[in-house]
Amino acid sequence: MVRTKQILWIDLLRVVAMFGVVLLHTTAPLLYQYGTIPISYWWTANIYDSAARVCVPLFFMISGYLILEKSEKLSFFIAKRIKKVVIPLVIWSIIFLIWKKIVMGYDIFLHSFYNIIISPVYYHLWFIYALLGVYFFIPVLRIFILNANNHTKYYFVLIWFFAVSTVPLFENFTGIINKTDFMAILGFIGYFVLGHIIRHLNISKKLFIIANIFIISSYVFTAFSTYFLSNRSGTFYEYFYGYFSPNIILLSVMFFIVFKYVFQDSKVFNYRLGVKIIHKLSSASLGIYLIHPIFLYHLKNQDFGFSLSAISGNPILFIPITTIVAFLLSLFIIRILQKIPVIKHCVP
Repeated sequence: MVRTKQILWIDLLRVVAMFGVVLLHTTAPLLYQYGTIPISYWWTANIYDSAARVCVPLFFMISGYLILEKSEKLSFFIAKRIKKVVIPLVIWSIIFLIWKKIVMGYDIFLHSFYNIIISPVYYHLWFIYALLGVYFFIPVLRIFILNANNHTKYYFVLIWFFAVSTVPLFENFTGIINKTDFMAILGFIGYFVLGHIIRHLNISKKLFIIANIFIISSYVFTAFSTYFLSNRSGTFYEYFYGYFSPNIILLSVMFFIVFKYVFQDSKVFNYRLGVKIIHKLSSASLGIYLIHPIFLYHLKNQDFGFSLSAISGNPILFIPITTIVAFLLSLFIIRILQKIPVIKHCVP
């Protein structure tokens, strides 16, 4: 299949988001040691992590960009999601249960396998459950998207932002609990619609400049507000790291817009080698997501004959080094698995 430039820049964005996930999970242990490690180490992790916060929203917006306008039979849509998401989730959940038993010494009970239906067995798998929750609603959301005008779509996003971001922000810092029922529009669904809106957005140079200003301001706000709140509470305070905090929503949307403006017609896509590399990396992204915590764990615990983590030395260097090594090891294994019959269905 010939992949158009429109799809290729999305492939590249998916790779960037996946690298961001590995970076985020590399820095996280340092952040939770606020007050027990040198403040310069913590600030380094804070700077890296604040930049990586866009990764999860980007995945949801990419999905919205790609699938909301597709016309598929309900049965085909469900079968496709079961094959590409549900089956890998179940298999990798079992893998992680066994891995936790063998490597980490966790006890495994029969209910541990039952729990796979509703709860992640390892910290990173929460994303797959969240993605599935939105996927189940996509056939209904498509009807709305196909029939709504732009004003109605913007209204949807506005109400979603108010429900998931503004109201919780008010509740968190005032202690006053909102009683208005917004349950119908909570969760990551708004990112899907935002991805669809950006697909049809004509990005002018003026908008590009404005978006960059918002990216810088949101990024700085994220880092400094997290430090200020952590310093005030005496422990890591991650409220403004949340994927529904106003700053992260703004940062993620503006990053998507800027990325589209820069790469949609990039000359890199004129080179066959560049296209091939981007496609291979993108096609391995789900597998990298599923397996990378294993490599982060074993790198930290010297199981490859050496120790490598964010605190192996100065985190300015060792955060990106650890991220790159874990990313490449994950890519290497996933590319092998994708070539093995039957097993390749675990890493679609």
